[in-house]
Amino acid sequence: MAVRSYLTTGFREDIDFFLWVLSKEPEPIQELAVNIYHTGFGKYLHMTTSYFALMRESPYVKDHLHAPAPQVGPCKYLVVYPFIKAREWYLMSFDARQGMMNEHIKVGHEFPAIRINTAYSFGVDDQDFVVAFDTNSLTDFQDLVMRLRETEASRYTVRDTPMIVGMAKSLDDILTTAGA
Repeated sequence: MAVRSYLTTGFREDIDFFLWVLSKEPEPIQELAVNIYHTGFGKYLHMTTSYFALMRESPYVKDHLHAPAPQVGPCKYLVVYPFIKAREWYLMSFDARQGMMNEHIKVGHEFPAIRINTAYSFGVDDQDFVVAFDTNSLTDFQDLVMRLRETEASRYTVRDTPMIVGMAKSLDDILTTAGA
């Protein structure tokens, strides 16, 4: 299991920090959450948002080198958000979707310093996907999002909020910030 911690204080009113927890099985994630709530600090915590998703290989990237597992790196920021595609997206032929995703992927390749991790939530949470963008530049990330919004595939996005921006911080730094 890998755990990375991010401070959101000053970026959002409803979230002070978040943990990005990666595990091959869901049980250790749930066990970690239960254990956190049993700490002295845990009684002051209230989970406002939780995204649960599974990593799988994308059917749209068979022809290039994307690792199916998240690339957990030392970037300064992580931007996480859920998104839901319209039913019309899934009713189109795979070839039609592939064409739109090729455009989407091409735009992503214009920003090689930003790593995208896409996880699938179908059947296990309220959204279709959860994406996590690892970046050292929020300006570059904003440029990427602006370009992606211009692609045909974005027409089929129903919802892609809330966007949660976190700055990588150690748990000790987060506890200090929280006054613990």
